[in-house]
Amino acid sequence: MASAVLFDLDDTLYDSTKQVSLARENAVTKMIEQGLHCSQKNALAVLDEIASVKGSNYPHHFDDLVEIFGKPFSYDIVASGVIAYHETKRKYMKPFPKLKKTIIQLRKKGYLVGVVSDGIPTKQWEKLIRLGLTDFFDCVVIAEKKSYQKPSPIPFEYAAKNLGVPAGECVVVGDRVDKDILGAHNAGMQAIQLLQGRHSKIKPEKIGETPDYIISDICDVAGVIEGLD
Repeated sequence: MASAVLFDLDDTLYDSTKQVSLARENAVTKMIEQGLHCSQKNALAVLDEIASVKGSNYPHHFDDLVEIFGKPFSYDIVASGVIAYHETKRKYMKPFPKLKKTIIQLRKKGYLVGVVSDGIPTKQWEKLIRLGLTDFFDCVVIAEKKSYQKPSPIPFEYAAKNLGVPAGECVVVGDRVDKDILGAHNAGMQAIQLLQGRHSKIKPEKIGETPDYIISDICDVAGVIEGLD
């Protein structure tokens, strides 16, 4: 039996992988046009490496890129990349088709709906606001401290407590087996993997990473949840 559905944010509510990929491509293109001396292929490879090593929330990706290829360092090149990056991200900040319809359907059926995400709270809330989803959820939990982040059960348990339902009556929907699925199982919840984004091809390697259900479209969530009852 299910009483609540907890959604991940990135690559679950919207196509974060496509958004970031296009944003980086456009940023690099503008930086090269502004005078960065390298090919787009090399610039993207280095930018991806910087993001991988220093994390997506590191604030100086483009500064590092220009330091590697720029002689001398040029702030105008950095600025052109920043502008193109954020303009592209805003353009592609759209929820998955039928997401809102799916959430409305769940709520009409009496299910509580929440979000459990890792990251900087202001940054994650900005995404929800730009997606137009702030009024769709009964609770939003964003784990900023590493020790509280997925696959820790803490953010999931906190969401269940916030909603006033037992953890065992919550179902988690997410794209990552190593974060969302394992974290849900650690909290005693069932888990649905949404096959979207760059993590969709990663196979379960640890106990607890195998999803209870697998879907390829967010609109399939309602059918799975209703089937549990």
